[in-house]
Amino acid sequence: ALWSHQNLNEETHEWLKHEFAEVPLTFFQQMRECIRAGHLVPVEGYRDLSFSDRLAQDLRAVNPDLEYLNLGHRGLRLPEIVSGQLQRALDFNPDLAIVIGGANDALSRSFSERGVRRGLETLIAPLTGRGATVVTIGLFDLGRSGLVAEPHAAGLTERMDRLDEITRKVAADYGAIH
Repeated sequence: ALWSHQNLNEETHEWLKHEFAEVPLTFFQQMRECIRAGHLVPVEGYRDLSFSDRLAQDLRAVNPDLEYLNLGHRGLRLPEIVSGQLQRALDFNPDLAIVIGGANDALSRSFSERGVRRGLETLIAPLTGRGATVVTIGLFDLGRSGLVAEPHAAGLTERMDRLDEITRKVAADYGAIH
């Protein structure tokens, strides 16, 4: 399991003990619940917001006139993101765009590196071409979490590593931040 330090070398184990010494166990329990659920699980006293909604709220604290559009939807593959969201994003003409995609493509056994690259390029190129700062994000690797049974975990981890490599390369090619 992710929380038991199994399969970690001693150096990594020692780093984790130091780095997370003050983190309460409830933090790790909450992470586990979110991973199992496949989405954020609300916690009493904590704002139930997505990352992008939380960022927008924080940015509005310093710029009340901030215009914000969240196009994110769970479960989409890159072709669906391109066909359903790209034009709306371009019409919005953002200064900042966070592009997250490819995980559902990587979950598929028919994962196509060429298709993922093409989808990411199709999303990122026109945004950076119009002057937006584009940020891509490396995604959580469920294959390494201990929640996916072997032999499926190894294949999933390999595809997630390839997705991250492709995303990093496409971001660099188009001047985005990864």
